Amino acid sequence: MAAADTLDLRELGESLLRFLKPIINLHKTEIRTDAGDLTQSIGDTNEFGTVETRLSDLLKLSGCSAVFFLAVVFAGRVVLPRKLAHNIPSNIHAALASVLSVWVCLSCQGLKMREELRAALNGEDVDFIHGHSDVLYYAVAISNGYFLVDTLLMFLDNEATVAFLIHHIVGSITFSAAVILGVAEFFVVYLLTTELSTPFLNMSQLSKDGTAFNLFASALFALSFLLIRLAPVPLYLYLFYGTYGHLLKDHGSPIIAWCTICVCIPPVLNGIWSMVILEKVAAVVCGSTKKEKEQ
Repeated sequence: MAAADTLDLRELGESLLRFLKPIINLHKTEIRTDAGDLTQSIGDTNEFGTVETRLSDLLKLSGCSAVFFLAVVFAGRVVLPRKLAHNIPSNIHAALASVLSVWVCLSCQGLKMREELRAALNGEDVDFIHGHSDVLYYAVAISNGYFLVDTLLMFLDNEATVAFLIHHIVGSITFSAAVILGVAEFFVVYLLTTELSTPFLNMSQLSKDGTAFNLFASALFALSFLLIRLAPVPLYLYLFYGTYGHLLKDHGSPIIAWCTICVCIPPVLNGIWSMVILEKVAAVVCGSTKKEKEQ
């Protein structure tokens, strides 16, 4: 069984590599950064190897992440209700991904997000397309493992939906491509930071409908969703538009198309989901008000 699993993983890696090579034509390109975050702190160089090496490393890290989340889920299901056992890894992933992303925003020397954001707001020409963060590389690996386990659980429990499958699959592929190539990592940082709203969603799902706590948790989730996932969208798109020239200058059509699609689709999806969320929150509030009047 172990040999078969290893073979499947190797075949998956080879398939992804065959898919990436003709599209990006960067299979012999070395990825460099101005500063190497974790690797610099332990005395390593600022070279991160070829695409093949980075893909192989990311697959290994993602596999370790998947094993960890599987262990958390099945340990939780032994002693906890199924829904609660599934929410625990969701909260762990949200905490790890968002905290690491916030750290990248505040302290990463490879992307220098604070300095470049300040320069962009002052009207200067800033390149948000290039740059690399080793910490973000680990955050993406953690997310890949969680997405894989969550997808497996959705199928096991007959809860799979098209929206979540697209979210998990497309998210894994696009985030992985970004950190492997060192392209558009700035925007990946923001997208992972939006996981800060997930714990509030889990709180509302675990609480009993109609209770004061459910109303409170639903309101917190709606507020966090609006503040984290919707309010920054105009700035997010403005920064992408402002740095588009660097994308056109340094990359071919496949990368330009991929980057544009991956950057622009999440805000659209969040806009659609926000309407659904507001409808649900309104239903909860109206339902609670109606019960109070009847009492």
